[in-house]
Amino acid sequence: MKRVIAMGLLLILFVGVYLTFNLESIFASSEPIIVGDGITNERIHENIEFLNIDTSTREEIINLFGEPKSYVWGDAKFSINELNGFYIMIFSEDFHIWMADDLIVELRFYSDFYQSGNDVSVGMNVEEVIEKLGEPSEVRTGEGNGFIDDVLYEDIDNDTGRCYYSVPEEKTRLFFKDYKVLAMYITRTDQNNFIDNAKENQPTTTPKRVNEDDIDLPFVNDEEVIGTWKSVDFVKKISQFKPESKFWGDDLYLEELVFKAEGALKVKYLKWTKGYVMHSGDKTASEYIIKEIDGATYMFYEWKSGDYIFRNQKPYYYVLKKEE
Repeated sequence: MKRVIAMGLLLILFVGVYLTFNLESIFASSEPIIVGDGITNERIHENIEFLNIDTSTREEIINLFGEPKSYVWGDAKFSINELNGFYIMIFSEDFHIWMADDLIVELRFYSDFYQSGNDVSVGMNVEEVIEKLGEPSEVRTGEGNGFIDDVLYEDIDNDTGRCYYSVPEEKTRLFFKDYKVLAMYITRTDQNNFIDNAKENQPTTTPKRVNEDDIDLPFVNDEEVIGTWKSVDFVKKISQFKPESKFWGDDLYLEELVFKAEGALKVKYLKWTKGYVMHSGDKTASEYIIKEIDGATYMFYEWKSGDYIFRNQKPYYYVLKKEE
């Protein structure tokens, strides 16, 4: 059951996540169900000191701030009695709270009305942030965002000024535009473990499916694919993979793929034909591409998670190395 749930939630994540939880899409895109009247920045500022990010419940949040304007998760929108699993409480354009069931995952700020405990706020430039939070362990320029903690990503995907910096010790994640903080996320103390445990829960509702592949493909043999392939990385684009430097900053959910003769795999709900792996449950046909790189054989395997199935997003790739 855990495997099925996690496959549907990888977009979060890096969540992701999700993803995975993949949180670069930092603004909710739903037409919300209006629940409350929202809140002014002044009221948030006055009451936020009474909020305990690690223990405060949704009821306690509402006692402090009132009902949010809406509850959403990606493109899904909910009434109060539908809440379960992950969702966002939207209080205003400037302030959201990411929740898991009844507890806080992180506070999200989109304007400079609030300054964090480490004196960081929206609008600060990269140099000012580093002065407050400390030097990154590494700077990666021009790459995709791998969401590795303590790494400063500059000019993500060669988009000048778009950056990301996460410092778990300071409980802070920052997204930049034009080298200035666009969004500031304040995280709970045990965020990574908390999210992993929360993934045991289903999302609040099942969004409407937008992609369903033809999985009734005729079998064509491929001797090269037969064998055991171990996961080594997870990338947005094939060109991002570098054998000497892991792109993905989190654990790899998919550990291996074992291809057998006549289209069988070790996992019974998967089967293969040349160039594709078909998932009978998700009804997806994921392309695989085999490449020789630096004397080793790698597979780039499309990961058609809920992002693809429900949100029509282009899938990322698992990178797997063939065992000799």
